[in-house]
Amino acid sequence: MHPEMNAIASSGFAVLTATKVPFTFLYLATTTDGLVGYLTNSATGSAYPAVTAAPAGLTAIQCKYHEAKVDFTVSAIYKPLLQMMQHFSVNQKASISYVLFAHFPNPPANYKVSRADLQAALVTKNKKLRKYCKALNGGAILDKFLPKVSIQFGPTWDGMIESVHAALVAAGIPRGDVDTLAYPNAIQAIANLSIKHVAVVGSTGSGKSCAVAKILHGAVGIASNKNLHSGKQRNAHIVVFDVHDEYTAAFTLVKEESFTLNSLGIDSLLLPYWLMNSEELESMFIESDEQNSHNQVSQFKHAVILNKEKHNPGLADITYDAPVFFSLREVCNYIENLNREVIGRLDNENLPKLADGTLVKERKNFYFDKVHTFAQTSTAKDSRATNGPFCGEFNRFVSRLETKLADRRLRFLLEPQKADGQLYETNDFEEIIKQFIGYLNKSNVTIVDLSGIPFEVLSITVSLVSRLILDFCFHYSKLRHMTNQTNDVPVMVVCEEAHNCVPQNDNVAYRASRKSLERVAKEGRKYGLSLMVVSQRPSEVSETIFAQCNNFIALRLTNDADQAYVRLFPDNASGIADILPNLSPGDCIIVGDAVLLPAVVHMPLPEPEPHSRSVRVHSEWKEEWRDITFKDVISRCRTQMICA
Repeated sequence: MHPEMNAIASSGFAVLTATKVPFTFLYLATTTDGLVGYLTNSATGSAYPAVTAAPAGLTAIQCKYHEAKVDFTVSAIYKPLLQMMQHFSVNQKASISYVLFAHFPNPPANYKVSRADLQAALVTKNKKLRKYCKALNGGAILDKFLPKVSIQFGPTWDGMIESVHAALVAAGIPRGDVDTLAYPNAIQAIANLSIKHVAVVGSTGSGKSCAVAKILHGAVGIASNKNLHSGKQRNAHIVVFDVHDEYTAAFTLVKEESFTLNSLGIDSLLLPYWLMNSEELESMFIESDEQNSHNQVSQFKHAVILNKEKHNPGLADITYDAPVFFSLREVCNYIENLNREVIGRLDNENLPKLADGTLVKERKNFYFDKVHTFAQTSTAKDSRATNGPFCGEFNRFVSRLETKLADRRLRFLLEPQKADGQLYETNDFEEIIKQFIGYLNKSNVTIVDLSGIPFEVLSITVSLVSRLILDFCFHYSKLRHMTNQTNDVPVMVVCEEAHNCVPQNDNVAYRASRKSLERVAKEGRKYGLSLMVVSQRPSEVSETIFAQCNNFIALRLTNDADQAYVRLFPDNASGIADILPNLSPGDCIIVGDAVLLPAVVHMPLPEPEPHSRSVRVHSEWKEEWRDITFKDVISRCRTQMICA
């Protein structure tokens, strides 16, 4: 061997001893693949941290962590104590000690687990814990277990993480490297990266809905049917477009947990038509393939602007897209009068002429109030009159407007009313915006239930809601920018069944929602608006949407085209994509900012779960014949209008 003159050889190693956090936490934080790789890359050779569990002499320790927001009671730790006792019952010959690390707002001084505490846990009336009690068979091993169990009170989990991060930063490791390397929970990392766009894809039955619910639970603080932030609500704002009404169950907790869910269905959604922009209005009321559609667009636009000016005299420079009130019925009257219009051709006339001889100098003063009867066309010298420029052209257009206005399924959109029966007008815009981001009832999660929305206006509904949220985020951000600040009310929009709302092809029926959501994907980040797209057919989703996603969560995918469409996999990880069709329900591949390298993880079931579980067909078919009350099914079908 011929070493260089300045080479240094060392057989020493570093031993880290925990002083401010449990040694198990230090071990977890310092043995991740990321940190080991960091140490290895920082030295020639190899590096691996050793953690001492002082005091020495313990062969093994099983640890559990429990964090509570309420004052300490022994019953609060029954579950981890029973779980540890159950583990001991089948490992009595092993040299294992059991430590429960816990955080409570008021930890008791000098508390030790007693025999009475363990006996009380064994006879608990909590039904969820009875399975542990039953497995322990009356606690025959209680006296052997007692000397091996202890409890240590300390800071919160977030507090421990921050203290470790601060110590690593103080040691000279850049903060960005610390955040990346020392945090092993990819699922929580995705929840924390809510400002980045996320895609969740997987075939039906692969566990998409549960994966989405689990991530959102992490963002708003729900775990094990508990509200972790009860009494101190976080500043999270999540809007879920729920096509099948699955997610309401996932965010419905018992009253004592103080978690408010903002659920907006066809009966509670405040979405007046006058909030639509030009594209949405024309998508709903104009048939683009009709021969005179250009005339329909021009006159409809003119009528809408005039009517907005009529009902909002205090506003200047009103445009076609301005979100201010106008009367759709009055606009319909205006179009019908144009369709009937007759022009008087006598000397000094050349104006629309009514049957009573009245000349219409300003259409806006006559045509909105009612449908008029016009003079008869005539070629006689003393009564000469001819059809107006649009007479007879708008028969189908008027019929379409009247049909939609009479459609009771569309009342939530075309005739939404307040509790007192009044229509929503311009001054109600603030209340309408507040409902979508949870400010009417101070809710972190808003579910927009689309299951009762008629199919023909589904795209417009999604487009309108997402565009209003983006407009709010844009203008709020601009106000914050004026004081050199950023948006402090970030919002996430979750689009379920994205292949329906933002399809790959340019289908006219979905053009409105596709344009709005693509704008969110391209522009939303800098205004504090992020997007989560969820689909079982990623190959049918707009490329623009996926191109903006920073994280992919891919569950089982069986279709070749769908597998090929997951393009965030790096070249050196192509092999990991081969397992996509073989993943079990809940297993997924995570790629993106949340993880250093593509990772295969199992997504735990959320508690509570969404209503998306598969029906156990084989088990149900083996049961005895079940009678059904068809009257109830038919009644709901009629009232909810889901068969339309």
